[in-house]
Amino acid sequence: MGTKSGKKIIKQGLFKSKGYRQFNQYKEEYETKFPEFAKRFTNQLLEQIKADSSPNVTQQKFGEEVGSTDIILESSQIDQSSQNWKTLMYLMIEF
Repeated sequence: MGTKSGKKIIKQGLFKSKGYRQFNQYKEEYETKFPEFAKRFTNQLLEQIKADSSPNVTQQKFGEEVGSTDIILESSQIDQSSQNWKTLMYLMIEF
């Protein structure tokens, strides 16, 4: 790294400075807690979709609101079984 900031980052990593240790702590915390969060999120999202009387319309409105329809499931996907829903929701999180 030729920039001053780049050299500073390398120096912090080499000397295991407080900033590097803190970064490493947050990185490890993320790696252990994120899968649990993703599971909770997908389960709660599944329950909300199941409880929705018109999930397809709700998803379409959401897609319009955020300006992207890439994450919107097709109506045929919405009508699938609960196990498939969990798989689809998990894949949406990974996307």
